[in-house]
Amino acid sequence: MNRMRDYLVAKAQDIIEKAQRSKTTDDITGTQMDSYGAVIFYNGKVRYTLIPTHSDLTNQAFGISAYQYEDDERHKGWAKAGIPDGTGIEWAKMFVDEIKKSNDIPKTGFALVIFNAAFYSNIQEEQPKWQILSQVVGDIKAIKSKFKGSTIKPIGNITIN
Repeated sequence: MNRMRDYLVAKAQDIIEKAQRSKTTDDITGTQMDSYGAVIFYNGKVRYTLIPTHSDLTNQAFGISAYQYEDDERHKGWAKAGIPDGTGIEWAKMFVDEIKKSNDIPKTGFALVIFNAAFYSNIQEEQPKWQILSQVVGDIKAIKSKFKGSTIKPIGNITIN
């Protein structure tokens, strides 16, 4: 179990870094950059969470550096849709709390969820010129191809063909 978890964490780290480098949206506040993350589940329980941090990552094998501090300018939310003001780190933490309760997570085996929790990322992904996660779908498919019986299930509006 530990070897598989470590493998998935390493792959998630690579995919998130690639997504951050290759996203095609502007980076005005750093909020969207800090909204990337991953959660690894085993038998329906969280085994690893990877979200941006300001911690010293020098001695860590994995970690995503945050661009924005939690007390920096907060991105304006959207009250009508129930989206609070916040930073990318806060939104990533909120997403992790929500996905833990999701019925989309299988109750047996491993599940890797790679996400961008900025509420406007879904809106931007609907536009042909903007990519936040869709440009790394091929990398996710490459992981899937290594394991018989695995599936890819999008959570959100990214189409996987």
